[in-house]
Amino acid sequence: FLVTTCFPGTRRLDLLGSVVLHVAAFKLRTWAAFALALVVTTQVCRVSGFFFSLIVGGVGEVATAGNVVDSAGRGNFEDTVNLLMVLFIWPQVATAVLFDRDEAMYQAIAARAASAPAGGEYRMTAVCGAAHANGILSKIAERGLS
Repeated sequence: FLVTTCFPGTRRLDLLGSVVLHVAAFKLRTWAAFALALVVTTQVCRVSGFFFSLIVGGVGEVATAGNVVDSAGRGNFEDTVNLLMVLFIWPQVATAVLFDRDEAMYQAIAARAASAPAGGEYRMTAVCGAAHANGILSKIAERGLS
């Protein structure tokens, strides 16, 4: 893992090197935006966690009242329901946020490359987040840009 992280292949993004260079280039307002995003994300997680606990607590209460689980096993039952909810929701979020966005960015890059002047050499630079880089590169390797 360490060798592939420090010395990525020719078709892979040098993620560690990119992170170091970009973090060193951040301005104070970028760090302030990160801090604000951290606070907002923490609050969103607390609110969503509260709603998850309401749902899971309600399911646990109904399961206990219906003699599906005893009161001693209610905690384990609620943990299992919570895990199942997360396992169901995570692929939905990953598909919406990561994979669909990779496809949209690949389509935009391919459209831009297709509009390049005919003949001669043409270079372009695409900027994306680290989470999308390998997905976009794999689509380019599979389908090309023309």
